[in-house]
Amino acid sequence: MNCVGVNELEPLCELDRGVVLARFTYNGCTRHVITKSGGFGQETLLTNLAEQIAD
Repeated sequence: MNCVGVNELEPLCELDRGVVLARFTYNGCTRHVITKSGGFGQETLLTNLAEQIAD
């Protein structure tokens, strides 16, 4: 993210164990990103996250 000038992520909440929703500003607009530490997680992780962020 440094190559596009983003120097800071603001963690907002933990969506699942080791999965964090964060926001940053890019070109004057607020954007969101989901990061995951460790391995791939459970098979249902991505579908569970999709359901959570759709609400």
